Amino acid sequence: MRRPYSFSVLLVCSLFLSACSGGSAVPAPPLATETAGTLIATPAVAAPPPISTASITPAPSPATSDEKPVATVATTAPAPTPAAATQPAVDPPPEPAAPPPPPRRTPEQALRAEVVSWKKTPYREDGTTRKGIGNPGFVRAVFKGAFDVDIPSTIEQQMKTGKLVEQNALTAGDIVFFDGKGGFGPFAKPKIAGIVIGKDQVALADKDLGVTTVRLTEERWKSAYKTARRMPTDPSQAAPAFDAAAYGDNREALLRDVAKAWVGTLYLQGGKTFDGIGNDEFVRSIYEAIYDTELDGTPKTWETAGVAVKRAALQPGDIILYEAVGLGKFINQKHAGMYIGNGEFVHAVKGSAVTISKLKDPRWSEAFRSAHRPGRARASGRKTRRTGAAGSRPRRPAVRYG
Repeated sequence: MRRPYSFSVLLVCSLFLSACSGGSAVPAPPLATETAGTLIATPAVAAPPPISTASITPAPSPATSDEKPVATVATTAPAPTPAAATQPAVDPPPEPAAPPPPPRRTPEQALRAEVVSWKKTPYREDGTTRKGIGNPGFVRAVFKGAFDVDIPSTIEQQMKTGKLVEQNALTAGDIVFFDGKGGFGPFAKPKIAGIVIGKDQVALADKDLGVTTVRLTEERWKSAYKTARRMPTDPSQAAPAFDAAAYGDNREALLRDVAKAWVGTLYLQGGKTFDGIGNDEFVRSIYEAIYDTELDGTPKTWETAGVAVKRAALQPGDIILYEAVGLGKFINQKHAGMYIGNGEFVHAVKGSAVTISKLKDPRWSEAFRSAHRPGRARASGRKTRRTGAAGSRPRRPAVRYG
């Protein structure tokens, strides 16, 4: 019978294998115990498991003695990141301020810039574009470019628009008219129009000169000058209004201010507004504004109405009657005006405009016929008198009562 391995040999082999495995828990073969000549295998004790780097929390006490302790592995949460130091609230930087708007151009600056833009445009009769521009078309285009306001496209209509302005009162934007070549005196028709762009300077489109600037002091234009008009540059502007209470009993001051508001309004037979007014209509309109009551009739009936007044005793508000000029003189026609004090009266001159004239002027001194002071009973319940829709072109002055 073959002899089994001895216990010592088995023990050496087990230790050798353990050393070769680096100390890891490798189960050793069962140990043999020799009893009565017989080898009995004995289970080897298992090596303890390697210690984990994780922390070990003991399990709760076992409920019974038969239960084995159980180890619970608890993972450690990462340490919280330290909170950043609290910073004080900082307002965002303010928005950069918008640049101020460019200064508004004066009428003269706007007109000069517009004229420069047309300098190289060729002249073309009745032209209206930059390919070719005519005389009235140029005036209309420059006025539109500078003020964004349309005016008539023909010289004849331009002369019937706006207010009459005297040559010594011209300002930038006024339209001037010159007698054209051909004809003479009253038979020379105004065929050339220009627009004032500065003191004594007028821009125009001329057949011979093209788009150019001339001076009113030059002999050609000084001798050809005929008349001028002041066009409204703000058509939405309200008509002037006057508060009668602010004048108290000083009707002369109120009358003069209302008269000045009308000065320059073109004569128009039967007209009643700033677009044009007739002679009779003007006297009725200004009388109503000052005395807040209507004035009926015509110059012919006013001659016998009210109280006759001598020239030396005239008071503001008295009606002046004078002999008509031209053909009216031969049919004994009368025109009328209103005395405004200081030897002056205001009237709508046929063929011209509303004008303030002096009674001592030879023309009117010779034409003077009589003066009358009509009744001035004030009507009740009237407030502001004005014609024309709100927001439209100014129609006529108004006086507020109450």
